[in-house]
Amino acid sequence: MPRDDVFKIEGTAYGRVKRGNLLVRWESSITEPLIRRFTCRWIVKGRIRSVRANLPSNSPWIAILDFGAGNCDNQAVLTINGNSRQITLP
Repeated sequence: MPRDDVFKIEGTAYGRVKRGNLLVRWESSITEPLIRRFTCRWIVKGRIRSVRANLPSNSPWIAILDFGAGNCDNQAVLTINGNSRQITLP
């Protein structure tokens, strides 16, 4: 029965974005598998780590999006360079 299905998502992604004359490279990886239940609108568990790839090593830009511990809610924690903030997902 599909209503009890649970999906586990793993992987990586990378790309480039042009902002004015600056070409910004980024890399993302799922560091803890994303868990999505058929009965919940949101991802309920897992972490994504994103890095801006073309910055000098002395000024890293690292973001982590943590979807929580398994509750079906629209809350996540976004941490950028060590500063965390709870966010509400659409």
